[in-house]
Amino acid sequence: MIRNLLWVLLLTPTLVLAGVGKVEHNEGRTWNERSNKTQNIAEGYDVLMDDFYQTGEDGKIGIIFEDETSVTVIENSELMIDDFVYDPTTSTGQLVFTVTVGSFRYVSGVLAQNNAGSVRIETPSATITVRGTTLTGN
Repeated sequence: MIRNLLWVLLLTPTLVLAGVGKVEHNEGRTWNERSNKTQNIAEGYDVLMDDFYQTGEDGKIGIIFEDETSVTVIENSELMIDDFVYDPTTSTGQLVFTVTVGSFRYVSGVLAQNNAGSVRIETPSATITVRGTTLTGN
């Protein structure tokens, strides 16, 4: 019993910090706020839940999530990764992100294609529930 608890405690930081995707494209001035620290990002940067991405006047970030969902934000934009849960064996889970300022492009991955309503995009003026599509928002 104690041995099993020890394994759980040892693995917990790994599970909590597990990436939900990667930055596949990075251009211009871009940065992320994570754990109250601002970090510059580059291609291959691990995307985690609660990351807050920002782009400058010449910035552009392309993120690929574990289910192959693609989100791109362009100049002067802000994107918060609120929730991402994905089980590749059942192709189920959910994705929620917020775009507070700027423009974005979304291309559905496995989650939205197999689970209608499992992807939600929050904006200051609307909530978009995705059923599998490509869309652009300002």
